[in-house]
Amino acid sequence: VGKWTGGTNYEYIIFYDFNFVDTDRLVFYCTTNGNFATAVKAVANNYGAVPTGSWMQVIVSHDSVNNLLSIKVNNGTANTTSHSGGVVNGTAAFRMGWVDSGSSDKFDGLMGPTRMWKRILTDAEHTDLYNAGAGRLYSYFQ
Repeated sequence: VGKWTGGTNYEYIIFYDFNFVDTDRLVFYCTTNGNFATAVKAVANNYGAVPTGSWMQVIVSHDSVNNLLSIKVNNGTANTTSHSGGVVNGTAAFRMGWVDSGSSDKFDGLMGPTRMWKRILTDAEHTDLYNAGAGRLYSYFQ
């Protein structure tokens, strides 16, 4: 999921890194200027290796007040990294299930409901959404 199409259109992306740098981890990348070389990432090391045949809840955030990127899987402990300067708002298309238009890397699985908020969710909201692994629809959140 993200806005990440190569060239100068690197904005943000959440993906499964199967063999690039953070092998067998979910990763959240963001840039402040559209340049991949300056991208900052949060890696879901606290969750560990990504299983096959299992649903996962993944929550990522950019906290501009505390200058943090965060990735949290299945309501576990979040991995965070420092990130200031915001996230570039460029011209890349928003995509789900495809890394970029010039890539053959495509998501090969099922994806459940996806939602974006313009605020940081509370820990209680994370727990409620996770719903002890059963998941919960989130239409009641503002």
